[in-house]
Amino acid sequence: MSSTRLCKVFNAHLRTPFKSRFGAQAPATESRAARVFRRVASIMLICPGIAPSSALATPCASGSLPPAAHTISVQTASYFGKGAADALFAAEFAADCTLLVGGRVTNSSNSFVDVTNVGNPLSALGPGTTGTVARLSTDGVALLARSVFGAQVNDLAVSHTSGDVAVASDIALAVVASDLRTLRWAVPGGANRVAMAADGRVAALFGKTLRVYSASGAQLFEVALSDALVGDVAIDAVSGLVFVTGFAQRDGSTCSQLQVAWIRAYELSASGSLRWRAYDYPRGVADAHGDCADTRGRFIAMGEDGKLYFVGTSAGGNAIYRWSPQARANIDAHLPATSAWPNAANVTPDGDNYVQAFNTASNHISYVARFDPATGRHEMGFFLLSRLGVAADSNPRGNTIEPRAIAADQEGRVYVGGVAASQIKNRELASINGSLLPAYSGDDAWLLITSQDYSKRDVWVAFNQGGKATIHGIGASRGAVAVAGAITLAPMFVSSNALQSAPPSVTTVPAERTGYFATLSLPESAPLCWLDVDADGVIAPARDGLVLLRALQNLPSNTWATRAGVSSAASNTARTRATVAKSSFALDIDGNGVLDAASDGLLLLRALLGFRGGALIAGALGTPPVTGPWRNTPEAVEAYLATRCVR
Repeated sequence: MSSTRLCKVFNAHLRTPFKSRFGAQAPATESRAARVFRRVASIMLICPGIAPSSALATPCASGSLPPAAHTISVQTASYFGKGAADALFAAEFAADCTLLVGGRVTNSSNSFVDVTNVGNPLSALGPGTTGTVARLSTDGVALLARSVFGAQVNDLAVSHTSGDVAVASDIALAVVASDLRTLRWAVPGGANRVAMAADGRVAALFGKTLRVYSASGAQLFEVALSDALVGDVAIDAVSGLVFVTGFAQRDGSTCSQLQVAWIRAYELSASGSLRWRAYDYPRGVADAHGDCADTRGRFIAMGEDGKLYFVGTSAGGNAIYRWSPQARANIDAHLPATSAWPNAANVTPDGDNYVQAFNTASNHISYVARFDPATGRHEMGFFLLSRLGVAADSNPRGNTIEPRAIAADQEGRVYVGGVAASQIKNRELASINGSLLPAYSGDDAWLLITSQDYSKRDVWVAFNQGGKATIHGIGASRGAVAVAGAITLAPMFVSSNALQSAPPSVTTVPAERTGYFATLSLPESAPLCWLDVDADGVIAPARDGLVLLRALQNLPSNTWATRAGVSSAASNTARTRATVAKSSFALDIDGNGVLDAASDGLLLLRALLGFRGGALIAGALGTPPVTGPWRNTPEAVEAYLATRCVR
């Protein structure tokens, strides 16, 4: 038979649903499955597939990772403003890679290098000279434009399609063009948080009320929330959802007084109906495992990788974050102590005691997690805390570290920042641009950058030079990174090319305050190959595919990598089991929220063999989800697999 004829026959074979070819159950013997994969792999050599286009956007910046996680090189670091209550609360990169910062900025003593003409798009709504949105060059060296929005700008969001900027200020929610002057639309009233979808829809928090608007400014719906705190909002055009986080006070159980973190997802429709929720446990549920640590949902953001990112706090380590966040969400009764719940997919970056919540009493520590925005499935998370003392201490006491911002880039690296009440790891070794930071003196403004799989901390540093400050905003896009914050006591690290190098006075009482920003550059990294089980750099059907299919079939883990064709690196059962468990969320190829060998396994196999278009999905899609989108087109499946290194 000619190779062309063989390809046609094989292509037709792959169009046949999995169950039709192998029966209702998995293959009777492992050897048969292995033979199928070996034959498939050999046919792949003469039936090459067509890889989808997955070119990434042009980098905003490129740089080198620091030699150690506690040292960085910044492009610029600068004070910004010099008034009694000045601060920066937001940092975002626009589509053209310019940097936007927002906050409260005054210009006293001619210390601030301003633009010639300052815009005021909201002059008709109310007076204001200090609520600032400023556009800077990508590296932060040049101030390009500035407009004022009332007395204070609380948050920013940027459209990477239109270039428009959404501004949450004390007098209005506004959307302006990229010039920061042309007003698209505005809604009067103080807005504290804002998010903008790719299609121009805007979600904002007005106190405890969520409001969602069309791209033209028409209100779609609102949700009034009565919880103790409503902290942040995010929006996603792909899943068609808007997300809110906060915490509820739910007293009266064995825990007595208890704060419970929550995340809620609402439909982007006129009704704004609830799609899913995470955590949000009623009173009594936490008793089953002694989860009496208060927890708070603080900030959420859509990463450039399309995932939902969350950072919250807990008052100690016995927190609900230890368990799957949706397993108990719909339980309203008190649970017995014998109740079993699945563990959360938590990891420990670098594996030290700064990511393990023990010996910490009730100090507020941070918890970082990634979710599938469409379903609310928890994909991965970790605790983070500071500790008293230095590295030489055998078991230093855990201490407070508060998050104030979170972001994620196109490659899935996670960025978190805030304020720490004690030592971050290797604080005594921390340096910026080759200069060691002075000893900790209180309120460290810290930045953490993790690897894509959370296995290690690429960067964890502070910017203090003996002063006190908090990071409130993080921008991360295509290699460019920026932080923005508020200084309560100078000095901070300032570079030689700073826009404003002079610190505020520290002799007055209270000390003058100022905003602060810094920029750095990181190299773009390759997509994380979650499906490369044996980590050999190749996702092969007869090796990685076979292991993953066996896992999807719920076969015993000791049989996953024991047959011919599977590399020796994957033959370690414990290692393979851990890798598959960590990568399990990536196996939902059709995105319907269900892992199934007959659908996800078949889609993966076909993709690994190079099949594209209709031949990729014919008869292989799982059951549609009850609500929401799923990957039910060749384009959607191919694009998803391209992010998993299957091309």
